Amino acid sequence: MGQFEELLCKKLKKYDDVIIYGFEDIGMTMLDYIIDIETSIKIANYSGRVKYFATSVKERKSKRTEKKGIRIKSIYDLTDYAKSALVIIATQEQHHSDIRKILNELGFDNQLYILHENYCEIRKAIEEHKLMVDTNIQNYHINHYNKLNRLREKIKNGEKAKVFFMTHDAAVFGAMSVYRAMEKCDVFEPYIYIVSRRDVGYAEFMEDVKKDVDFFENYGCRVICGYDAEGNPKDIHPQYIRFMAKNRHLAPAALEKLHSEEEENENYHVVISQIEIYSRGEKSNGVISVGTDIEITAKYETDLPVEDVTLGFSL
Repeated sequence: MGQFEELLCKKLKKYDDVIIYGFEDIGMTMLDYIIDIETSIKIANYSGRVKYFATSVKERKSKRTEKKGIRIKSIYDLTDYAKSALVIIATQEQHHSDIRKILNELGFDNQLYILHENYCEIRKAIEEHKLMVDTNIQNYHINHYNKLNRLREKIKNGEKAKVFFMTHDAAVFGAMSVYRAMEKCDVFEPYIYIVSRRDVGYAEFMEDVKKDVDFFENYGCRVICGYDAEGNPKDIHPQYIRFMAKNRHLAPAALEKLHSEEEENENYHVVISQIEIYSRGEKSNGVISVGTDIEITAKYETDLPVEDVTLGFSL
């Protein structure tokens, strides 16, 4: 961000009311830039602070009364903003001296003039932002396309597409018919994910969450609570979803109890009892030359069922 851009941001933070003097190319460029600031660095509603486009004409005869939703008015009709508003003069520099005289006579104290180099800086920033947005949109569509294809491949291989219905209030949940339809379909595996619409600071919010959980469980829905037993938010971890799918035959209370017990034991150790190295199909007890293909096998012991074990070796 250049020096002028930093100055403009500071000014926009300071003033709640902004008037852009000039509504042609330079003025519209200024508005576009202010809108870009909002979307790129996600700060306050700057474009909402632009109240008017201003002109020096006392009685405008043009039928054009607004641009991009911003009304065009004579600066002589905006004197109520003289002390409170920031006036951004967005015209060609040859008109600046005349505009400065008018603004001073009307008592507008806060003036910011857009010079040619400032305009070029802003124009470049807008073009770069547009390129960034276009690239992000393109990447979004590419990623969406790739993920959709991966999902289709999983479905072809017999896996189901997991669908989450997020709700904060069972009383206003309006997608039960969709949930039931997905439940009957071989392609989908629907879940209802319960969250709270209240701030976590609300002491009784978990009571409402539990009521919603009970409501959906009583209707036989697959329910995931968005909080642990202490009321702390928890993510939808893939391992938890696999657990739910594997044990869906259990009653809700037994299901939660079993999951809690497995969570307590999640940091267990796998004890390696024997490691064997094979070279060219024969067990090796000596030195192996660099570049030789080898096969490593390992025997392990654990008191819990292990479906997948990954071993790391430093050689």
